[in-house]
Amino acid sequence: MPLHIEEQQKGHTLVLKLAGVMDYSTIDGFEPSIPEKTGEVVVDFSALDFIDSTGIGAILLIIHSAHEQDAAVKFTGLDDNIKELFDTVGVFRILESLRKRGR
Repeated sequence: MPLHIEEQQKGHTLVLKLAGVMDYSTIDGFEPSIPEKTGEVVVDFSALDFIDSTGIGAILLIIHSAHEQDAAVKFTGLDDNIKELFDTVGVFRILESLRKRGR
């Protein structure tokens, strides 16, 4: 199954809806683009079936790209498996660290 990313700009909020599989076979060429004047990036995982370490690397790119634009990052639609994976590999700690550093 391929990866589909739907982008919706709603005012100062960019919503990225992820669907399908986010792994080494689907992430080739992924480069997040956070438009100027974006204050928040919402990443919606509700339609994501699978994510591996390569996909986590792509999520970290989103986090860092948003941080460079001074935009906050929010995750929605995380199932328990993705939450546990993000907790284990430190995605939440990185996100929190960047939030604190940005203040």
